[in-house]
Amino acid sequence: MGFTLRLQRFCCCCTLRTGTLVIGTLGWLNTLSQIFITPGSMQLDNDDFGDSEKKAVIDNSLFARIGACVISLLVSVLLIVGVYKKNNKFMLPWLVLQCLGCVAISIIALICFGATFMVSSEHTAVLISITAALILMGSVAWYCWICVWSHYMELNDSSPNIQYSPTHASPPPYSKDGAPLV
Repeated sequence: MGFTLRLQRFCCCCTLRTGTLVIGTLGWLNTLSQIFITPGSMQLDNDDFGDSEKKAVIDNSLFARIGACVISLLVSVLLIVGVYKKNNKFMLPWLVLQCLGCVAISIIALICFGATFMVSSEHTAVLISITAALILMGSVAWYCWICVWSHYMELNDSSPNIQYSPTHASPPPYSKDGAPLV
């Protein structure tokens, strides 16, 4: 019997269903706010960038950020719909995307931690602060992932096993000697 990481409750008091809905709703609201904030934060005057290549890179970055936000928004909506419909298949895109994000945060935190030993002492405090923030962010992100994973597995365990009947007619009955009784 293998080890499975599963929670019974979200934040020690809520059901996994409620916790997953909270996570999906907060993710949806966060992404929606980023969609509206991103264009304003990247608003540029033509005077700031005289070089058209630099402006093109920034424009492409804007489209990439908005595209990532739209994908994140759709994935969060799928998570919420999956919880309401009790369909764990809708939860898979969120689990995959969030797992990739958690792994990326963990790798970046390790790189920052390693870099603290390689830079001059004047930048060490900044890198330690960034590393601590990434560890905190990663811990919360992994906890949310484990909560949604636990609810996914809970739904997976409770789903009925559907057995499909064959679409063709059953074979004719046979006698004990193997000859058809037709």
